[in-house]
Amino acid sequence: MRANRLHARVSRGNDLRLVLHAYVVLIRLDVLLRRSGFQRVRSRIDRVNEVTRTSDDDDIRRARHYARRIENASHLPFARDTCLYKSLTLHAWLRRQGFLSQIVIGVSRDDSGMLSHAWVELDGHVVNDDRTVVSRFSPLRQGSTEDGDSATQYVRTSALPQYGERIT
Repeated sequence: MRANRLHARVSRGNDLRLVLHAYVVLIRLDVLLRRSGFQRVRSRIDRVNEVTRTSDDDDIRRARHYARRIENASHLPFARDTCLYKSLTLHAWLRRQGFLSQIVIGVSRDDSGMLSHAWVELDGHVVNDDRTVVSRFSPLRQGSTEDGDSATQYVRTSALPQYGERIT
């Protein structure tokens, strides 16, 4: 039933191939994350291709199109429908095409405790999420400690950028 609804939402041809490819990557990421952990998978994705391209408006639109196809694939059986899996998939696709995309993980606090969320930025544009969602989270920033080890730091921000707005 879910697959039929998916097919109705996706145009034939190239879009269907993108959804199927996204599905395979989502399943593969699940296995890799369970075996290797987030930091290793992220490092592996970041090393996939040397960044060779700068992005323009067409590239941002294409990245958002990919994000929609990944969203479609995440609703298929056995695929993980989480922001982290979908963001890692999009980040991997953009890196393979030579773009300097970044996966961002943000945190927020509400009455029930701490919340986290992941999204992808391409040339400062949020490409797989809505500004109302992203604006509720403060991004974690990758840095390094005095001894050179990688560390994640909480970054307090008074106002996060709007959806599609460049981050400076």
